[in-house]
Amino acid sequence: MFTGPRLAFLSRQSVSKLGMRRSLSATGPAASGAAAEYAQKHTKSKGDPISEDLAATSSALQTLAARLHLKDIPYSTLARTLITDTSGSRFANNSGLAGFGKSLLAFYTYEHFMINYPRLPQRVLRHAVDVYTAPRALAEVAKLWGVQSETRTPFARYLANVKDESVLGRLAYIDAVEAVEPGVTKITDSKTTMHADVAMATFIRALVAAVYAHRGLDGARDFIHQYLIKPRKLDLQSIISISRPTRELAVLCSREGLEAPVSRLMAESGRYSNTPVFVVGVFSGQSKLGEGQGSSLKEARTRAAVNALQAWYLYSPIDPTAPSAAPAAEYKPQPYVDGGEIVI
Repeated sequence: MFTGPRLAFLSRQSVSKLGMRRSLSATGPAASGAAAEYAQKHTKSKGDPISEDLAATSSALQTLAARLHLKDIPYSTLARTLITDTSGSRFANNSGLAGFGKSLLAFYTYEHFMINYPRLPQRVLRHAVDVYTAPRALAEVAKLWGVQSETRTPFARYLANVKDESVLGRLAYIDAVEAVEPGVTKITDSKTTMHADVAMATFIRALVAAVYAHRGLDGARDFIHQYLIKPRKLDLQSIISISRPTRELAVLCSREGLEAPVSRLMAESGRYSNTPVFVVGVFSGQSKLGEGQGSSLKEARTRAAVNALQAWYLYSPIDPTAPSAAPAAEYKPQPYVDGGEIVI
């Protein structure tokens, strides 16, 4: 809310009230005449389609298409993926595309981890998927692609004599972060603004849907793997937290019908020195499940159990085939079916 004098201005349905407040507070009462003229010319949002000839004139769209090998995707479609529903642009926005693309991205990311690491605990699986699909993660990818932003409000663009056509190729949204001015309290309206990370994520999700529209499911899957999954490396071992490793390993062996795990000292050095080192292996019968070292026998035994459990959780089949990568008639399910998480 405003703590200083109240400002009078005209608004329209397609222009956010927040955007008008920002523009008028920055330009003063002299902008009231321009606001009236703006409201008369833009009475409602039409959601006009973007012509291909108009979009083809944008160098930013041409660069993006070349960088991501999207020459077969119309420039008009690419331009729409960059227009959010908070931009106030007269052109159609990407909200519908983003909703569908979000589902595609989540599906193929889940499939990737479930096929390659079928034993991952659910909490670790969800965390791994979030690392690839969360707004912050997608925003980092969009920045690497060189996506530029257009955060001015529609009314601010009007005052600057900047037409909607001239900002095609840049990510158009109204930023939710606003600097506090004298006499004005900071305003954040989730219905009319969008954080930068969310705007970037919306663009990538819409782009995935656009690729699906012109290349089909196979094309969308290949695009997701090539540009969103493969370029990023996630250390799954570092995010697997095990609170009671020796007990959990014993329950695992019992559930799988294996002999109870036994810890054996395999090597040691400097037992009576200030820096002793012990190497302990944990065995089930004649099979070594894991190995660990530490400055005490207890530490080495714990690390051996942790390594054994991580090796179990991070099991990956050789040359796994995803269901979406093969015709239904030819797909053969993996012979291994996980027994579920270990409960102690």
